[in-house]
Amino acid sequence: MSLDLSSALRDVAEHAPLGTLEPTGLGRRIRRRRAGRTAARSAVGLGLAGAIAVVATQAPGVLRREGPAAPPPPVGLPADQVATVLPTADAAAAPGECGWTVRRPSTPFGSELGVAFEQYSAETHGPVAVSVESWPGEASRPLEPVRVVAARDGVVVAAADPVFFEEHALGWAGADLSTVACGGPDALKALPDGTYTVYAVVTDPVTGDVVALSPGEPLVVAGNAREVWCHADQSVMGTNDPRVALTGGVVSDPGELSVELEAVWSGSATAQVMDQRVILVDDATGRIALDTMAREMVRERSISSLVPGAAHVLSLRSDRTSCDGGALPAGTYTGYAVVTIATAGADTGVGLPTNATAVAELRRGVVVP
Repeated sequence: MSLDLSSALRDVAEHAPLGTLEPTGLGRRIRRRRAGRTAARSAVGLGLAGAIAVVATQAPGVLRREGPAAPPPPVGLPADQVATVLPTADAAAAPGECGWTVRRPSTPFGSELGVAFEQYSAETHGPVAVSVESWPGEASRPLEPVRVVAARDGVVVAAADPVFFEEHALGWAGADLSTVACGGPDALKALPDGTYTVYAVVTDPVTGDVVALSPGEPLVVAGNAREVWCHADQSVMGTNDPRVALTGGVVSDPGELSVELEAVWSGSATAQVMDQRVILVDDATGRIALDTMAREMVRERSISSLVPGAAHVLSLRSDRTSCDGGALPAGTYTGYAVVTIATAGADTGVGLPTNATAVAELRRGVVVP
């Protein structure tokens, strides 16, 4: 059965309650416009926001501190629009289709896949924008469609329309993943709150075998939509993966704040930087006041391979727009950088592969006069 997930999501949204590293080694830039947003791959990095130069050091143990009472939970959809029964495992389901049990490639085609989330949708219950990378290089780019799926307990319960790697983008593709059930008795209803895992998968057109599977990226659904970090406690960032050492500094100028980070990967195989995100936490409230993933904006980010043991530079840049959409209020803020890294197949051990997350705290504070 073929389901029009985009149409279904629009229907759900209409009934939603109101209110409700090496950069020099890459040397290529790709721009993609999606509803006014440009995602760029280049030698420069993505966004932050702030005002004063600080120094960043790896400090995963400092990430969880006490804050005030949590803000109210996000407002979800009416109960009759939320799935109570998700798709179950279907032995007949083809790879990447509803009910498929996620598994590693049986015959790898020689390239790795990675997934990461792009900026939030302008709609509360809009689709999750997902970037897919293939590396190393154009020679190993799959020509077959890429399927982006969300799984729960290893079974696909939501799926985006198949996408292709863009010719001019070498190994890059983008997909919109609707957070609605792809099948079962509650097909086209919104996914219930909880944690899912997003994968990209490519199959052999002749045999149907899986030839590439990305490491999974956790997707937290809250209020029947992708979890929003703005105004949350910084614990939503999680802790630093021990295989990544992330350090760096921030340089301020009158128009913007630029961040330079250095990442050292200690895994056993080359990994891929998929995305960077910068957070500012208000020292007065203990809540996130700025998230570079939170709004529509032009951003530039480093997309580079991480060779084990080598230092790689990431550059990050943004304005100072707050979570509320206006100027960042006067005050002091603690900054954090969060980097998503796709681990290579040789570095994932047993079980299904997962992304690594690097987290660095920007010390000494960011001051907005």
